[in-house]
Amino acid sequence: MEFYFRAEKAAYAYGSANTTLLGISRNNVLQCYYDTENQERIRSNSLKVLSDRSAMQQYFKETDAVATELLASLEKYSESVTDPYRLKELYQYAVLQYQKFYTSYDLSMPEYFETVEEFLKQNLSSGDLEIMTTPTELTTLDRERLDMLDLISTQNVKNISEHQVKYGWIGASEDDHEWTVDFFKTQFDMLTVDQANEERKAKMAQRNATIKRQEEIARDQSEEVVYLCGVVRNMAHLRLESRLNWARADRLFNRMLLSLAARYAVLSDDIYYYGENDILRLIAGTHLDAATLTARKQAYAFRYDGRSYGEYAGESAVHDLERREGVIVVHEKVTTLTGSIAYKGVVRGRVRVINAHTKNQTEAGENMQEGEILVTGMTRPHLIHAIKKAGAIVTDEGGITCHAAIVARELKKPCIIGTKIATQVLRDGDLVEVDADNGVVRVLERAEL
Repeated sequence: MEFYFRAEKAAYAYGSANTTLLGISRNNVLQCYYDTENQERIRSNSLKVLSDRSAMQQYFKETDAVATELLASLEKYSESVTDPYRLKELYQYAVLQYQKFYTSYDLSMPEYFETVEEFLKQNLSSGDLEIMTTPTELTTLDRERLDMLDLISTQNVKNISEHQVKYGWIGASEDDHEWTVDFFKTQFDMLTVDQANEERKAKMAQRNATIKRQEEIARDQSEEVVYLCGVVRNMAHLRLESRLNWARADRLFNRMLLSLAARYAVLSDDIYYYGENDILRLIAGTHLDAATLTARKQAYAFRYDGRSYGEYAGESAVHDLERREGVIVVHEKVTTLTGSIAYKGVVRGRVRVINAHTKNQTEAGENMQEGEILVTGMTRPHLIHAIKKAGAIVTDEGGITCHAAIVARELKKPCIIGTKIATQVLRDGDLVEVDADNGVVRVLERAEL
């Protein structure tokens, strides 16, 4: 969490404009809050930022480079490194790359695309807008699925272990549970050879049809409309790939932290409560004091004001901060939610909440029943199998470039994004109506506590 809130972050990437951020963590689950006035400034300036073609071209190039360098810097770490100076050097460089990476992610935030979306809606029908903003570049998730379909088509069960090594880390994009060999065997057994061949054929046909239709629509549009649609597509693809690179980097970084914990006699669960300077002091021989460690385990927060950041530890200190910042809100009596329409349709079903507080999200997704309504903060790549089971998708966050919007279109699932409080209002078993024709979620029946 600390890396994202470092004061130097604003200087790293084009478009990074968050001047006030609040992050609150309990049980190592982070919730971020953004300043309303700051978000309005971002919205008012977003069209100008995204329309600077030279800057955007450089941004995409540099963002790819930052992700590559972050992963490379983490790969350089080896448990055989014992020299304290070298350990500090590797750790500090990885932290620097993390800061750059997180900052480069800022420009894909929904606030940057609300004005763009409004502009495009004035020039395109809803159907054409959907087509023109759908990414067609294959993602890591696409490649994983296509590779699995190839294994099924050839009945090559022996290579599932290799497939797990190549893609298992996707499952840990939000928690600590990788997709296992058994998980992939289950996916393998779900389809026949004919079904796998048909799915591959349908996927590629859909992609080719989308590309062709985009070309047809573009011929009748202004250069500005075509350009901005391209920016949305590129950013949606980048946002998903960034999440996946984030997951890969976290796995590597955790390997480093656990190695340091073992070397310096720190409990593996405790090392995650050490900040950047705490790690440097640990390498120098000084452990985090017990009182600070205990307080951080209760609750932990950072507040960034554009110049410096403040740290808060302990339930009392964090609770006081929440009260001052006005983030303690009770939503128990809310029965109707509104959000943005990502894909139309009306569905009724029982709620399944999977979010940062879910202990094992992969397991929760596997236990989902067909037709349940997936409610989450935002969809993450590792939830793809849960999404396929869902009758509809409802998220707290999201915009035109978000993963939920793109996947909902591909799978033709009714989807409402950006409700802000769905995971706070809804709970497992609630019966709801998702009216994605009008962007409304209605609670029809509360589940028993």
